[in-house]
Amino acid sequence: MKLQITQCSVGKFNYGSDEETLSFYLVIKDDDNKVIEVDGVKAILCYSGDPDAEHEFTDLNNLDFIFTKCFDYVNRIWSTIDYKAQCLTFAKVYQDNYKELNAALVEKEKEELQKEIIKLQLRLQRLEQGDYIIPDLTYSINESIDKKINGINKTIEYNEKELSQLKEDSEKYKERKANIEKYNSEIEELQKHKAKEIA
Repeated sequence: MKLQITQCSVGKFNYGSDEETLSFYLVIKDDDNKVIEVDGVKAILCYSGDPDAEHEFTDLNNLDFIFTKCFDYVNRIWSTIDYKAQCLTFAKVYQDNYKELNAALVEKEKEELQKEIIKLQLRLQRLEQGDYIIPDLTYSINESIDKKINGINKTIEYNEKELSQLKEDSEKYKERKANIEKYNSEIEELQKHKAKEIA
């Protein structure tokens, strides 16, 4: 026997409305993976509402909160499906089989923790062997600088083209000449900041 969230997602589930809502279903299944029924009523909790509450419904440690929200919800709606009866059936099956359901969740939690422990152990080994946490920015630094230099070179080419059409003793010529020198100096300065490969 186990608890299973069969749906917990945000979307446009209400026909005729563009409003997004959270749709949530939690069931109790038997060992054959079938939803448990008592007198023909399935053990199901359901909820539709606040999309911002999604994270609160994904953690079964919040089951007291989840049950309260679902019970309040089914008492507000009308449907051909008796959601209130399903909710109360869920409550009865849950209480009657609490230890078994809890044991299943404990085993699942232990499995997840074991996986996390293995990941952390491997990470620790890599760190002890000299692995890096922060990234090597060599490529990003040089790519950014090269991109800037290419832009400056295009500006220099434009100024040189304009320069060739001006008289050497004109103010415009001197101005373009000064601009080219300034841009070349900027390139030289940027080149100094190019990153070297980390050994």
